[in-house]
Amino acid sequence: MNERLKTFLKRISPVFAGRKFEIPYSELNAEERLRLRTAHRNERFIYKRKSDVDGVPIVSIYSPDKPYKIYQQDYWFSDNWNSLDFGRDFDFERSFFEQFMELQIEVPKLNMMAMQNENSEYTTGTAFCRNCYLINSSEHCEDCYYGKLL
Repeated sequence: MNERLKTFLKRISPVFAGRKFEIPYSELNAEERLRLRTAHRNERFIYKRKSDVDGVPIVSIYSPDKPYKIYQQDYWFSDNWNSLDFGRDFDFERSFFEQFMELQIEVPKLNMMAMQNENSEYTTGTAFCRNCYLINSSEHCEDCYYGKLL
């Protein structure tokens, strides 16, 4: 990490009650840090799987072999289930990450984000698209195939 970045991190490190909490330096290069920050995102692969609500086949960014509960978009945004039902007390005797993983598995996930599309089942991160196939992160597209940020 270069000296300029080290100086920057020291400058922006927060101070609480008169005590400075320095942001730690990373031994990883910028590309590897980006890879770690975005490893949880899936924008390129979509899968057929069954909804955990009613068993109906859906398209999802989560493959069928994953342990997650997946709800189709209409149901996930509805009032038919309550996310607060999955709340729990934090157990300080157990690892944070162990408890976080339990939440990841138990709390239902949205199959994919796609709003008000027409004939565009295999798109994700899209809105108001028509007759599109395998595009992501796009809006107001028509007759588009295999693209991103259109």
